[in-house]
Amino acid sequence: MGLAALVVIAILTLTVIGLTSAPAGLAAVAARNGMTTTQLSGLEVYNTQGCAACHTIDGVGGTGGPGLSRAGFRWDAAAIRKQILTPKDASMPSYAKLSPQQIDAIIHGTPEGIFRRGDANADGKIDIADAVKVLAYLFGGGATLACRDAADANDDGKVDIADAVKILAHLFAGAGPLPPPFPGCGVDPSSDNMVDCDYPADKCP
Repeated sequence: MGLAALVVIAILTLTVIGLTSAPAGLAAVAARNGMTTTQLSGLEVYNTQGCAACHTIDGVGGTGGPGLSRAGFRWDAAAIRKQILTPKDASMPSYAKLSPQQIDAIIHGTPEGIFRRGDANADGKIDIADAVKVLAYLFGGGATLACRDAADANDDGKVDIADAVKILAHLFAGAGPLPPPFPGCGVDPSSDNMVDCDYPADKCP
């Protein structure tokens, strides 16, 4: 049997056993079009092991722990593996029962976050409130962003006052569209270090 056939069978098997099933009471993150086999495997582990109780992917899940969108980009693989097997936080159980393949899937398969450029307050639309959100984040003391990449309206790899200006220029000065992903949702086509993105999945229909 060829490798391609095995991959197809593996994906079908994951679907049959409930790729996006989760323990009772927990939300499950749905698979997206274009996910790789590794990402599908990582999503299966996330859903079936109840990771949504404390962690988010695409804005779905709990907030007791860090979001896991782009986990493999945000932390060293060895550090992730150590945290899974021997957590330093007493509130997190050990997942030593997972196979090496399942742990690899979590490390390398967590999907890259999707978002809408300019939607700094993550409400699904671009308006003056997004410019206000950027300014509150920069100068308001304590304001947070669900997805810094979304607030990076000019796509220069950082969030600063120029992003608020870019949003306002788009809305009121005829400055044209924002950089992609815009006007719809998608992954960031640019390479930068803004990897902490947990944009709500329900804002990207």
